[in-house]
Amino acid sequence: MKTILFKIPAIALLLAGAMACKKSDKEDMKPYVPMIVAGNQWNELCTNGSVAPEYQYQRTSVTVIGDDTLIDGRRYYKLLTAQDSLSEQWVDNGCIREDATQRKVYYKPAGKPELVLYAFGLKVGDVITTFNFRRAPDDMVSNTVVDVETVRMNAVEREKITICLTGEDDPFYRYTWIEGIGGVEGLLNSYIPIAPGGSTYMLLCFFQHGELVYKPADTGVSDCFVWRYINR
Repeated sequence: MKTILFKIPAIALLLAGAMACKKSDKEDMKPYVPMIVAGNQWNELCTNGSVAPEYQYQRTSVTVIGDDTLIDGRRYYKLLTAQDSLSEQWVDNGCIREDATQRKVYYKPAGKPELVLYAFGLKVGDVITTFNFRRAPDDMVSNTVVDVETVRMNAVEREKITICLTGEDDPFYRYTWIEGIGGVEGLLNSYIPIAPGGSTYMLLCFFQHGELVYKPADTGVSDCFVWRYINR
């Protein structure tokens, strides 16, 4: 029996190889850990150091995921925040949604268009424009990714990325995001450096379904809720 050999064009082999590499890269990417999940809670500590020592204080705000809502055909979740000492006075703090495919989180201030709040799956050198909550609802900030690593919390591997204000080399302008949790300064408290003597913000604790997932070490604060004057 005569054997018939088919010649495959070189271009076809190159395309097949490229597709195989692309598939492999996608398969190598670890599963995404979602951030906007019912039951998630952020306890954020504000330390006020801009006034006389006897009036300096630490206060904790609590932010949780509220009910879902449709806006322009997209499903968002309301953010609810309590800033009182008993965490009883809850106010709407805008809306938030997540695109797990793009690995992005979007924030929508009341009456404003949505803006990118977080993005993961990035590489060192990538530039991303994000929402700047502290300065103004319309203010955007250009950030460059300077480090990407994987951390393990509660048996879950999460991407941890460090970004820096584009064009700035000073560590003062660097911020850290953790996949599934957000910024280490708090969910909406990234991107703007704090002047010496001013108020500082820190993600004190992050809970998922009542379970503590994240608490930074060596902060000098043992509790997940603090409401006190510092020098009294």
